[in-house]
Amino acid sequence: MRLWRHWPLWLLVALLPVMVGSWCDPIEYDTDAAVGDGGTTSDGGGTARHVTFTGQAAGEWGGGTIDGVVLTVGAYYGNLTAQIIDTFGAGQDLQLACGTLTVQPPESHSSFALVFNDGQGALLVDILDDEGQSFLAQAINTLTDAQAAGITSVDGIYKKLTADAASADRPIGALVIASCAGYVHEVSLE
Repeated sequence: MRLWRHWPLWLLVALLPVMVGSWCDPIEYDTDAAVGDGGTTSDGGGTARHVTFTGQAAGEWGGGTIDGVVLTVGAYYGNLTAQIIDTFGAGQDLQLACGTLTVQPPESHSSFALVFNDGQGALLVDILDDEGQSFLAQAINTLTDAQAAGITSVDGIYKKLTADAASADRPIGALVIASCAGYVHEVSLE
């Protein structure tokens, strides 16, 4: 019966995620900025794209184009910190310390691979078609959805998320990645 004396404290603890928000809130992004090329290459195309941050200058990063892929950074949870950094000594990464990265190739693709590090915090990954519509009911959380999404270990530093939309009736038009403590090492689109 002593527990009931502290019911206001228990109620506060139970409602805390609702009052301050959850780290697993949906990714908020402008779908108009994340659509593909309107389906110009509707069969997934034949152009493979490979994005790494090796040639980028270290420091704050505001986005750019790498291997023809437009990379746009935006705020996440009202904050935007995106920087190129070699934290792990394995080559440069894009650190999203509260930010989103929209990966938009000039053509549609049927599959992608994302190499990342989520040791300090999860990445949320959403897969969009050419119309900017998500393939997913909710974004993939690289920590809590790792087994269900088939995330594998690349080495002691990085993990890999792959997806194949070849059997879907719509190709991949863009990826949206959000995190407050994650690292993107490379993205491949085929």
